[in-house]
Amino acid sequence: QLSKIYENLAKNHVGLLITGNFGVCASGIMGNLYDLENDKIINELPKLVRVCFNHNTKIIMQLTHVGRQAFEKDLKQGPALAPSAVFESTFGIMPKAMTKKDIEYVKKMFVRGAKIAFDSGFNGIQLHGAHGYLISQFLSPHMNKRKDEYGGNTENRTRFAVEIANQIRKETSEDFLIGIKYNCHDYYTDGIDEEEFKSITKRFNGIFDFVEVS
Repeated sequence: QLSKIYENLAKNHVGLLITGNFGVCASGIMGNLYDLENDKIINELPKLVRVCFNHNTKIIMQLTHVGRQAFEKDLKQGPALAPSAVFESTFGIMPKAMTKKDIEYVKKMFVRGAKIAFDSGFNGIQLHGAHGYLISQFLSPHMNKRKDEYGGNTENRTRFAVEIANQIRKETSEDFLIGIKYNCHDYYTDGIDEEEFKSITKRFNGIFDFVEVS
């Protein structure tokens, strides 16, 4: 179904398509997100790429982990994870603060997802770091209260995303596009505001090939 939708867009001269969410691992997949631990989905990906390339359209895969922004009953694997145990009022959830082991595992799974995209022929990936998902949670001072190298100042809060991007670059190629989507404001009084957005953007300069501002 997705291939048919994208083929129709490509036929009508869309130059670049960025997919919706592909979940990188079970702890970050809720509802109908595409599951990159499902071989049936992985095996269909070259077809999705091919229908775009047939019409000279480029395609980028969006990689996601929902983090604390989930109804636990809908998660493929609980508990809900987050940088810190900060209550999520929309979903009514108190997430589990990630251990260093959790962080290393999820980073590895983001890189694995990018490798799947690379091997399937995609032109690149986009890390979904907006809308309160896991990477967004690391970026936001409101949601990230960690006292280690992944929390505190801007450099530390961006470290999770930067380390993922750097490892993807090592395991793909120089012409494989690596982008990130993130918020210019997250509407918390102690979260990302315009000045913090600028600081994050400066940190991402030279790391990511493109950014999408939400």
